[in-house]
Amino acid sequence: MRHVVLSSRNQTGAAPIIDWALKLGFGAKSGIPLRGEVEGRVPNDEYMKATHGRRLLNGDIANLSIGQGDTQVTPLQMAQAMAIVANGGTFFQARLVQQVQTLDNQIVTAYQVRAKRTLDLSPATLDELRTGMINAVNGAGGTGHGASLDNVEVAGQKPGPRNGDRKIRSAPPRGSRDSYRPINRDMLSRRFTKAMLAAKCTVAAPLRQ
Repeated sequence: MRHVVLSSRNQTGAAPIIDWALKLGFGAKSGIPLRGEVEGRVPNDEYMKATHGRRLLNGDIANLSIGQGDTQVTPLQMAQAMAIVANGGTFFQARLVQQVQTLDNQIVTAYQVRAKRTLDLSPATLDELRTGMINAVNGAGGTGHGASLDNVEVAGQKPGPRNGDRKIRSAPPRGSRDSYRPINRDMLSRRFTKAMLAAKCTVAAPLRQ
């Protein structure tokens, strides 16, 4: 896997990775009026020069390709990205409320589903992404078996980047697992955040879009 990542990095470069990260909603707020929401970070040459005094190097691009290094994303951004893969390439506006209604079930306000944009993801690329995510959870050699369910097929990926801040020894390392399900009908995006303490894990409630 390390060889594949390094080879792909050398052939691709940073620009396409950054471009697609921005298309998928990383590096920008979701548009939901959440006071504490942040934009995250998709590092580019300008950021690296201002922060580290140099441009993106090969090691930085390798980190960028797997969401590590100086990359920062929010659970909501990951939910958006998983939803785009699940629904075939449409970036829908995230929302918290479907409708407002009275106690006797009369609808006061309904919020319509709104597509922000459609990404030019080829069917072949989507098929590769979905197949890889399905196998990660359900395949014999998959690394995301912890996300599997008995009654529905889940597509996902193994726990991702961890905070592991060595300067803050009291801060527990945190990882994440991104997935969507079910595969063959109404697909929902889910985000799991795990706090790993002494080989024991507690799992946060799923975030849906």
